[in-house]
Amino acid sequence: QDLPTYSQNAESIYFATLSSQALVVHKKIIGDRLQIIACWPNDTKLESLRINDDETYLAAIVDHRLVIQPINNLAECQQHSTDNNNIKVSAPNYITNALERVTNPHWHKDNQSLYLTVYENGVPNIVRLNVNSTKQHLVANNYLSYRPIKGVQGYNAVAVDQQLFAWLVSDADATAKIKLAKLGSANSHRWAISDKGLYFTTREGREAFLNARY
Repeated sequence: QDLPTYSQNAESIYFATLSSQALVVHKKIIGDRLQIIACWPNDTKLESLRINDDETYLAAIVDHRLVIQPINNLAECQQHSTDNNNIKVSAPNYITNALERVTNPHWHKDNQSLYLTVYENGVPNIVRLNVNSTKQHLVANNYLSYRPIKGVQGYNAVAVDQQLFAWLVSDADATAKIKLAKLGSANSHRWAISDKGLYFTTREGREAFLNARY
């Protein structure tokens, strides 16, 4: 089990499990039933899993490619037995091609677009991608991961650079930024922001730590 992510209202949690039959994405309603919302081949290499706020789409990174699937249209994955022998496996719905490397999706509040790191000649850039049209437009250069924020005057996002430093940044002025902390990873599952501050994980030897920068 890996890549847990809460729904916006914190009433359910999504996560992935791997068996000999399939890689399965689950939805667990807190205090209620466990559902299967995606069933992919068991050699699927899942790097990231993100659910939009209204829980209509999942975004995933599979083999460095972006996958987007509507959650409500995956009822056929429910056709399984308790021993998983009858899971119906389907190929992920790839949005980007195999020659384009992308990472770290994060949903926009409009639920129809997301921020994504796209590598061009080895350089990571943040784009905003529309789910329906798949069109992209550039948001920021030379960052590995990006999340918008509210409530900090003069700044509208936290971005992680190639040295794993997290910065408060302004899209209006690329030079106006404040260093927050050095992260252990730019992976979107290893750091988060809230109205209180920045949370991130680090590792020293065999010990893992959860850190906060308020």
